[in-house]
Amino acid sequence: MLYIYVLEISALVLEAAGLIVLLRLVGRLVRRIEGLWAQCGAQLDALASTIRQLTEDSDGDAPTESRRKAAEAERRFTEGVANILNFSYGAAGRKGE
Repeated sequence: MLYIYVLEISALVLEAAGLIVLLRLVGRLVRRIEGLWAQCGAQLDALASTIRQLTEDSDGDAPTESRRKAAEAERRFTEGVANILNFSYGAAGRKGE
C-alpha cells in the first residue's frame, strides 16, 4: 500500500517539475519576443531617419511629391512590420493558453 502512495507522490513531483520547466520556457520566449520588438522599433526609427534624409535637399526642404512618396513607403513598411509582430504576439499568446 505504501508503494502506491510513493508512486503517486513521485508522479505529482514529476508533473510539478515539468510545469516549472514549461513556465521557464514560456518566460524565455516572451523575453525573446520583447527583445525582437525593441530591435524592430530601432530599425523603424533608423528607416524613418534615412527616408527623411534622402528626401531632403540642401535647404532642408523636400519636393512635395518625393515627401509624399517617402511618407507612403514609410507608412506601408511600418504597418507591415506591425502586422507581423501583432500576429507573432497573438500566436505566442494562443500557444501559452
